Amino acid sequence: MSSNNFLLKIADVLDALAEEKSKLASEITKVQQEQRKAKLTPVIDKLSFVTGEDADKIENKLASASEDVLQILSNITRGDSSSLGGPARSKTAGVEFNSKDLSSRADREFASWLVNS
Repeated sequence: MSSNNFLLKIADVLDALAEEKSKLASEITKVQQEQRKAKLTPVIDKLSFVTGEDADKIENKLASASEDVLQILSNITRGDSSSLGGPARSKTAGVEFNSKDLSSRADREFASWLVNS
């Protein structure tokens, strides 16, 4: 009978381990869902604003999107899209331009156009 009690104790330990594993797995899933939702919320808000589409519909469309796609969308909506294009600086005829220089030039040209029109 002692071997029977020993087996029952082992079974109880295995059941407790399985229950703990299940509990941890559900907690991990919950945390991952919260992190995904936190990452998606600003993307959904901005896409909803831009497209005029309901936020719930956008959320449903993005529900099956991979993490890579979500990261790209997050970068775009955050304004950090450097991974999609070339470098922020380019050289033209030996002169280096950055976005600040181009913006200033555009402002000057627009002001000139207004004055001359």
